[in-house]
This record gives sequence, structure tokens and C-alpha cells, in this order.
Amino acid sequence: MTAITNVRRTLFAAFGALFVSTLALSAAVVPAVVPMTAQPVL
Repeated sequence: MTAITNVRRTLFAAFGALFVSTLALSAAVVPAVVPMTAQPVL
């Protein structure tokens, strides 16, 4: 039972890290992309 819990915890940690890194990446990319896409429209 301990092994299954360990795997589940590792999987959860991996998904959590992936989610956080994706969120951080989007937070870093969006401010850089928005002015480039908004400028031609204006």
C-alpha cells in the first residue's frame, strides 16, 4: 500500500510542478506578446 501512495504522491507533485511552471511561463509570456499583437491593431 505504501508504494502505491508513494507513486500517487510523486505523480501529484509532478503534475503540480508542471501546472505551476506552465502558469509561470504564461505569466511571463503574456505581457511580452500582448504589446506585439496589440500594436498592429492600433
